[in-house]
Amino acid sequence: KDLGKTKEELAKAQRKREIERMKREKEAEKRERERLRAEIAKDKAERRARGGKLAGKLGVDGYAPPVDHNDDRRPSDAPADDAPADAPAPAKNSVVVDPAAAVDKAIATLAKYKTAGDGGVALKTLAAYVTNAKDKDDPKFRLIPATSKAYRERVAPLAGGAALLKAVGFVKTDDGLRLPDDVRESNRPLLEATLAKLKQAHADYLAAAAA
Repeated sequence: KDLGKTKEELAKAQRKREIERMKREKEAEKRERERLRAEIAKDKAERRARGGKLAGKLGVDGYAPPVDHNDDRRPSDAPADDAPADAPAPAKNSVVVDPAAAVDKAIATLAKYKTAGDGGVALKTLAAYVTNAKDKDDPKFRLIPATSKAYRERVAPLAGGAALLKAVGFVKTDDGLRLPDDVRESNRPLLEATLAKLKQAHADYLAAAAA
């Protein structure tokens, strides 16, 4: 009887800790959304002051496109910022990051998003972007419009999303993120390797969620 009572008490304590953890996560998400709303309002005011143009700066997902990031769900151990999609050439003394290593880091970061399966959705969406950019001849498939709802909701709010695209060659343009034709050809092996990694990471994500 005492053993059964102890197990019941342990289970009850575990449920209580889980409820408290979920409550803390929700509060953290709420605070982050409020921070982002304030940042977006500031950006809108700046655009109005500049006649519709926003000064380039680093945003929560690597660069600051004029989109709403209210649905941000960044894990507590994710890095604060990704590198901007149009980062300048590194200085002589700076460390040059290997693109494949940058891809691995971005995928590992995205896989940490467990809430509502956000990480898995981002990995699957990025795999579609890379597939289109690699295989489709039409240039429109090498552009991710800044107005894309899928990008804004599934990729941009998550740390690692913009960083992965930048690592495989996408650059920021006035109309969104674009993979230049010459970069597409020179980076084809990287694109193929990245696609394989994204597919494997997505499969592992689903398997872990089902376990």
